[in-house]
Amino acid sequence: SKAVTAYAQPKALFNPTPTAQKFPESTVWMNSASNNQPWTYLWEFGDIDDTDSTNSDVQFFEYQHWGQKDIVLTLRSQTSDCWDTDTNTVIIYPPDVNADFTADVYSGCAPLTVNFTAAASVYNEVYDYEWDYGDGRPVETGGSVTHTFDSAGVYNIKLTALSNEPGGGEDYTYKQIRVYPNPEAEFSISPKEVMLDPTTLEARVKFYNLSQCNDTAGCSYVWYFGDGTTAISQERTHPYSPDPGDFYELGDGTRGIRYDVSLVATTLSGGCTDSTSIENGVTIRGAGEIEFPNAFTPDGRGPEENETFKPKHRGVIEYELLIYNRWGELIFQTKDYNVGWDGKINNEPAKPDVYVWKAIGKFTDGRAFEIAGDVTLIR
Repeated sequence: SKAVTAYAQPKALFNPTPTAQKFPESTVWMNSASNNQPWTYLWEFGDIDDTDSTNSDVQFFEYQHWGQKDIVLTLRSQTSDCWDTDTNTVIIYPPDVNADFTADVYSGCAPLTVNFTAAASVYNEVYDYEWDYGDGRPVETGGSVTHTFDSAGVYNIKLTALSNEPGGGEDYTYKQIRVYPNPEAEFSISPKEVMLDPTTLEARVKFYNLSQCNDTAGCSYVWYFGDGTTAISQERTHPYSPDPGDFYELGDGTRGIRYDVSLVATTLSGGCTDSTSIENGVTIRGAGEIEFPNAFTPDGRGPEENETFKPKHRGVIEYELLIYNRWGELIFQTKDYNVGWDGKINNEPAKPDVYVWKAIGKFTDGRAFEIAGDVTLIR
């Protein structure tokens, strides 16, 4: 007879659970059912880091990434060359895709340019992105895109995120971009040329607002009249009060001043603005004429213009008339060009003679005058 040595045979057996789950759920319980002997254990978990363990009492393993995992348990006898192995496969599916994005602006005036940025995966999953801007333009791809909305409206922006991972899915989300309409500023002026009033030293001009508001909430308007003044109103009659000393030659033989006029229209809902200007939109001219007769007949028989000595004039804003007799004595003086000399001295009729006069003053076109002459009093 001969002795035969029989060694104990390792029997590797485990039943991992669950066999399928979706990340971030990633814990797998090993549920070992191997025969219990003094074996050498080697667990290989099949993760991306090739993690293993020689612990005989492995209860579970938590995976840091998704995918198919081949788990291998190998048992080796410590007293012989006997060994056994068991392999099981579990699947951890990629996480749900979470589509999200931000925009640098969510509302504004047309044309509105918006920069869109897609949110990255929380778990560093690789996504493809598709953008639908809701305005009929072709779909674009990319994590960061720029789009210009040419027309006013409310646009529903759709982002679709598609996972590149095996077994990955897709997700989409919507956000709104509001594009407000722009107003169209326009106006007219009447009259475009006006004479400075010599009494009030004003020139009144009417401004008609012809703007298209394009906003149901309405618009506000600001006028810039070119003389340093502004007004907030729909339409406006503006009194210009220029200093005649600021008048200059207009190039047509007259003196005056010109103003550039602007109108700014702003929508109330979106704050969108448009402006328009008319260069040299308003022309204010000054006048400058004065003429005296060389004789008058204050005899009470008319006509009226022959009864007093006074000028015909246009555009006189400062005036003084002085009349002297032949010995240089001042016999009449007035600062009102509508008041003439009635041919009397101290309320007594002056004798027919030749009298000397001098007139000084200023015109609305900015020119000063000083003129003199003689007038014959006839009875």
